[in-house]
This record gives sequence, structure tokens and C-alpha cells, in this order.
Amino acid sequence: MSAYSPFASGFGRRPTHAIGSCVNPYKRQKTIYTLNGDDFLRQQITAVSRDLKDGIYADFRIVVENREIPVHRIILKSASDKFETMFEIDMKEKREGKVYITERSFDAVKAMVDYIYGNEVSNAKEVCSELLEMAEEYNIPKLKNDCENYIKGRINHCNVYEVLSHAYKYNANELMDAALKYICDYRKELITKEKCSQLDSDLKDQLLEYIANHL
Repeated sequence: MSAYSPFASGFGRRPTHAIGSCVNPYKRQKTIYTLNGDDFLRQQITAVSRDLKDGIYADFRIVVENREIPVHRIILKSASDKFETMFEIDMKEKREGKVYITERSFDAVKAMVDYIYGNEVSNAKEVCSELLEMAEEYNIPKLKNDCENYIKGRINHCNVYEVLSHAYKYNANELMDAALKYICDYRKELITKEKCSQLDSDLKDQLLEYIANHL
């Protein structure tokens, strides 16, 4: 009788991997872990975001109504190409580390900064129209779109002509369409010679054309 060989049949056949390999075919392979910094990065972003919102390590100042708002160039640069140009070209603001904004209210500028930093704009009702203007001036499309949507939901008989003029002046097309539609829907009550006479001639023509096309 021949000697028993564990490789003679079935379960005990010789493994086919190359001689010298360290793999043991009879043991379950262990999970191979890799070093990945994703979780650590998320933790760091959370910590940095908290510091940024608190004004820590600010390297720039916005001065409005003799009050300073501490900010970070990298945040403003990523939000607005106007700020990006200011920081990349050798302008006075870049050298002095501050910019003076003279034609805006402190509350509106602070609201814009809060928005850029991801904070809630708590005084939106009071500053939204001014925010819309700054969103156009500083080319912040998301802020502009949000302002348009905010104002659209608050159009009424008392403010619709003001909203229409504001939207026309600052190229807020969605808001302008909403105001035109509102006036058209309530044209019997809202269209008067007095109110139309207060509109820019081009805007008045657009209003009349819109109504004619939607009768």
C-alpha cells in the first residue's frame, strides 16, 4: 500500500501559487488598512471654520461707518472676483490690509460677510435689497439668487413697483419676471398712470409688452 499523501486528492491538493510566496491559502486574509486623512481633514475643516467665523487669524479688515469687520483674504477671494482682483493686484487696499466701503450700511456689509462665512443672515428683511445690490457689485451669484428668492416671496401691492425698479437696475432677471407677473395678475388694481409715470421709460415699455403678451 502506498504511503498516504496529503496532496493525493481533493481537499489536500497542493496550492498552485508560486513557490516562495508568503500567502497561506488555508488562512482567511486579513483586512489591509491604508492611511487616509479624510476623517482628519473633516475635523480640521470644522475647527478652522469655527476659528474663521470667530475672526481668529484675520489678515484683512473691512471698514464701514468707522467700524471694522475682521476677515480673511482667502475666504473673500474665493467668494468674489472683485476681492480677488483687489488682493492680487498691487492696490492700496492690499498694501494697507483694509478696504473702506463708504456707500453701504454697516449692517448690510456685515450681513454679506456673515453670508460668505456660512452664517445665517438674521436681519435679512432689513438689508436684503442692499444685499442684492452688493451681490451684483461683488459678483456673488449665489447670494444674488438667494436675495431674489427672498424678495420674490414677499412681493405685495405696496412694494411691487419698487421691487420691479430694483430688479431692473441690478439685473435681477428672476425677480423682475416675478414682479412683472404680479403686476400683470393684479393689473386692474395696480396699473395706473401715476405709478407707470414713475418707471424708467424702457422699463415701462417692458411692463406694457409683458402684459400684452400675457392677456
